[in-house]
Amino acid sequence: MANTDIFDSKNESNLDDKVALGMGIASSLLNGSASGSYSAQENNLELLTAQIFQWVEQITAELNKCISANIIQDDKNLVECKYLPITHVNKGKMVGYAKELYLQGKGSLSLWAAACGISPEVFFSLLDYELEEDFENRYPVHNTSYTISKNDKQAGRPETDNPSEKTIASRGNNGDNIPSPSDK
Repeated sequence: MANTDIFDSKNESNLDDKVALGMGIASSLLNGSASGSYSAQENNLELLTAQIFQWVEQITAELNKCISANIIQDDKNLVECKYLPITHVNKGKMVGYAKELYLQGKGSLSLWAAACGISPEVFFSLLDYELEEDFENRYPVHNTSYTISKNDKQAGRPETDNPSEKTIASRGNNGDNIPSPSDK
């Protein structure tokens, strides 16, 4: 019969601490127990995934060399595999970064789709289908403050000033110029 004394709780928690210390992260990240806040675990997970992405980048560089030398065998047609550094932990941030880059005018729509978890090929196929089916005209965008301009004249204040009795009274007693509580 095998001796299982080394698998007691004292040795196991000590092992968790040693592994975490060796990796430079909190031990609570490994097993979800012990003390530590969500924020600390999130930071530790970001550090861990950054290290993993460095390894993936190095492995990918070697993989690219192997593919080029053994499969492609043509220096004029190099093939490179790349991985986007997107995880479930940083997905929200990456979507925000991609959106901000795109809205600033120099970002990639493919990156934005990928950060959202949608394959760019699928995303563009959907866009092509929607263009072919004329979705823009069949299903126009809702008029909101984000989609309507001052020249659209579809919503907002009426063009002709046709005041009600209450509006005339309010203008007469200078009601529009009385400060509101939020003006303090």
